[in-house]
Amino acid sequence: MGTAISKAAGPDLAIRQNPRTGFPPAGIRARHDDALLGNFIHEGKAPDAAIRILRRNGENGQRRTLKFTVREPFFWDAGLIFQFEEEMAKAAKTNPEIRDEHLPPDMSLIRERLSSRMQYPSEQRDPAFVAMHQCAVIGMVKVDQAFLRSGMLAIAVRPEFWGRGVGTRLMDEAISCSKGRFEEIHLSVYSSNARAKRLYSRFGFVLIGTPTPTCSEKGDDFLERMMLVL
Repeated sequence: MGTAISKAAGPDLAIRQNPRTGFPPAGIRARHDDALLGNFIHEGKAPDAAIRILRRNGENGQRRTLKFTVREPFFWDAGLIFQFEEEMAKAAKTNPEIRDEHLPPDMSLIRERLSSRMQYPSEQRDPAFVAMHQCAVIGMVKVDQAFLRSGMLAIAVRPEFWGRGVGTRLMDEAISCSKGRFEEIHLSVYSSNARAKRLYSRFGFVLIGTPTPTCSEKGDDFLERMMLVL
């Protein structure tokens, strides 16, 4: 496929564009956006479009440079997991996009769960992974055995890391680890959570059953069930 040339920020800043997205590569995107925004402001125009591009590309740049690792949780991660669950509980109270209830964490319960996991060989443990960034847990996923050959998936990512590949990586690890252990994976998601539903759909989850009406302080909604056949 060929490349297009953008001169939106002036003839001295002709740059290659991605023909699919219409945006230049991330490495030079920031310089392009700075010049574009500067021209808009210099000409006295309302730079709404340029500001939106700048904000999005700034966030995309952060997403691309985010370095994190995904691994199994261990007993000594109890304190980090406690902090993560505490942050999620706080975020759930203020972020309207988080409809799932996050209870205040219980350190003794976290330690008990982790200790119980370590009593089994790795191949016998239910899939569970944490995403680590700068010595902090920024995301978690687990697939608990629900029935003999089916699991129930639950995932959470700190809001400031949404859209940066954390959820995708966690889902990929959890599903890969579930193959051969479960025949199908189930999960629950709110109808209004379009972001999560897009993620689940990319991995092949499909809606099943009838949505269940729910009512909370954040308004009425429907709780949907999704399933993935492995």
